[in-house]
Amino acid sequence: MAPSRAIGFEGRLPWSIPNEYAHFLRSIRGKTMVMGRKSWDVFGADAKTVANVVITRAKSVPGATEVAPDLTRALSLAAEYGEDIFIAGGGRTYSEAIGSGQYDEIWLSTVKVEVEGDVFFPALDEAQVVCVTREDHPDYFLEKWIKK
Repeated sequence: MAPSRAIGFEGRLPWSIPNEYAHFLRSIRGKTMVMGRKSWDVFGADAKTVANVVITRAKSVPGATEVAPDLTRALSLAAEYGEDIFIAGGGRTYSEAIGSGQYDEIWLSTVKVEVEGDVFFPALDEAQVVCVTREDHPDYFLEKWIKK
C-alpha cells in the first residue's frame, strides 16, 4: 500500500517498484492464493502458486484453479490445496478478511511513494493486531502483523 493506504487506481497497481513486486511474487510462490477478480486480472498471470481461487460471481475465470462467490467459500476451497493460503487483494477482500478475522498474520508492504488511489487497504485495529517485525527496504517497508 501507499502511505495513504491506496492499493489500486483505475484497475491497476498505482506504482511500479520492481523490488517490491518481486518480493510479492516470491511471497506467493508455492502457496494457494485467494483474491478478487480485479486483483486476479492485474496479478494472475504472474502468479506461480499451487492454486488460485478467485472470488467472483462468474462461473469460471481463465487461468484460475477455482472460483468462489465469497471469501468464506474461497478459503474453504483454498484449504483443499494446503494450509499455506495467501489472501492477495483487493480492497474488498482485504476488508472482509480483516474485519471477520479470517487471517492469522498480515504481511504489509508500504511503498515509499505517494500515489493517487481509488482502492484502499483497510486500517488495522491495533487493539486486535501487533506488528512483530519491520524491515526497511530502499523503496518500501515490510511489516509482519499478527493477531493478539
